[in-house]
Amino acid sequence: AYVSYFNDFRTKNPGNGNPLTADEIAKLPNTDWYGVLFETTPVSSLSTSISGGGENYSYNISGGLFDQKGMVGGNEGKSQYTRKNVKLNFETDITSKFNINVGLNLVDVERDYLFENQSGTGISIMNFVNSIPAIYPAFASGDRSIPFGMGNQQGVVVNGVSLPTVGAVANPFLALIITNNKSVSDITSANIKGTWKVTNDFKITGTYFHYKDNTFDKQFTPTFDFSDQGYVNTNATLRETLYSNKMTQFDGNGSYKFSNLGNHNLDVLAGMSVYQTTFETSSRNG
Repeated sequence: AYVSYFNDFRTKNPGNGNPLTADEIAKLPNTDWYGVLFETTPVSSLSTSISGGGENYSYNISGGLFDQKGMVGGNEGKSQYTRKNVKLNFETDITSKFNINVGLNLVDVERDYLFENQSGTGISIMNFVNSIPAIYPAFASGDRSIPFGMGNQQGVVVNGVSLPTVGAVANPFLALIITNNKSVSDITSANIKGTWKVTNDFKITGTYFHYKDNTFDKQFTPTFDFSDQGYVNTNATLRETLYSNKMTQFDGNGSYKFSNLGNHNLDVLAGMSVYQTTFETSSRNG
């Protein structure tokens, strides 16, 4: 289909070269760029839980492991997502009038990731794959370690057939080679809630919540020399960033139910909430 458009353009615009002949078309590939770039990758999800209790208490403990390789770059170790989590909930009646509920959730997330629809070498993979015609091969001489050079404003020859360059669009497999991004997050959330039933009509509740997210992000670009594509990097670069996000919150309230009002009921609730958030970040480059 692309060759038809290509030849139609050259026929109507003679100054841009001659249409491709049938022999030349036979020598050109018909690359399914989505087919060669997107991969079938596994997804695994495991979970378990245990619960129990007695007359005055109950508990639940659960955990899970989720792992998925990315459909683009997953088998090359450039795109994956792994999440591990453990969750605990415990509730008990200290007395007939005082109840405590405790919750804890621990999450560890690790991912290798690709930038997508952004400009720049190595971070525009989805833009690139949408822009490259099927008549260009993905790899040089079938060697998957060498992405085929698109010319970058110079002439391109495929199996002896001269083709135009694709300008600023790079081979998406070049982007995969030079992209190395990893993020690791440790997330903790915990809460404790106490309820005191002072009387049948008067109840006091207090809740404390704590959240913490520590994330380490690394972006590494190695040295590379793809002169035929116009991309050369003689100095490897590394950027490491630490993010820390914390939040604490306390809620307290008291409620009173007026039940001796004939055909009417009146509930009165008064409370307060105090919270604090902090965010810190630091980075280094080299």
